[in-house]
Amino acid sequence: MLPDDPLEANFAYPFLSPSIARSVLSELGELAGTAALYRRYGICLYDSESRATAIVEEIPDTEGYGGQIRIRAKGEGAADLLARLVKPPLANGGGGPKADPAGHAAPLDSGV
Repeated sequence: MLPDDPLEANFAYPFLSPSIARSVLSELGELAGTAALYRRYGICLYDSESRATAIVEEIPDTEGYGGQIRIRAKGEGAADLLARLVKPPLANGGGGPKADPAGHAAPLDSGV
């Protein structure tokens, strides 16, 4: 892997409604606070502790109602930042992607 390649984690949803996407983005936005750049379908942020940047974005499927939430991190501490951003949506009771017994919203892959 080249130093400039971002690390990535993707979460697939068979049904990604706007409310689900907003819930995940809001939860991650709480971690970023006011220092993040917010847009309709995502968040961009810089974390001074890890000295890394991250982009979180909603990617709707071209057909159907599903989609993905993609988290990409780049920089000196990209692995640490990605781990911190992936953890809250996976926590029990969180509004974000979870792997459940039915297999909904399981992680697709991770660059870590």
